[in-house]
Amino acid sequence: MRSRSRRLGSRPGRGVDPRELLRSSNARLRPIRQGFTGASPTPELGWIEVEVTEKDELLEGLPNPVHVFAAHYDEVKSPPAPWRVLAQSARCAVQAIRYGTHPIWGLQAHPEIGPADARILLEGELIRFPDRAELIRSALSQVPQDDGAAGEIVRRFVASPPQGIRSGRGPFSCLTL
Repeated sequence: MRSRSRRLGSRPGRGVDPRELLRSSNARLRPIRQGFTGASPTPELGWIEVEVTEKDELLEGLPNPVHVFAAHYDEVKSPPAPWRVLAQSARCAVQAIRYGTHPIWGLQAHPEIGPADARILLEGELIRFPDRAELIRSALSQVPQDDGAAGEIVRRFVASPPQGIRSGRGPFSCLTL
């Protein structure tokens, strides 16, 4: 029988695997579209700094700024109420949002992707999108800035929602924008 830490995504000698945490959780992952996303004038690809701009339990106590991997050519333009903007980056005004006070979050960046997986994803992007080669090569040349906050964001994301807010299938959660 595997230990509890192994079941929750632990990799011997390598820490927690955020993707495994997501797969083993009850979190429901859905892309947010709802008509408020559009093409980004300045796509983000690679390791970025995200500044937390509003206090929230998902991001509380993490370094500010947080360093995470991003790979997006679209972005949230202006989230309608009751969505609240929680974080931003230099190129994207909406990096994290929350639906009112409910445990429903949207993240623009990809905290589930660590340095090794980021390299694999970028190498694949280079093959699939040769027209974006300059941007992709720039991202590949970056030194990963993994401060550990990304894994903590994923752990919090898949944790049970606050008392009194339950779903028959787990937390009401959203990870991708």
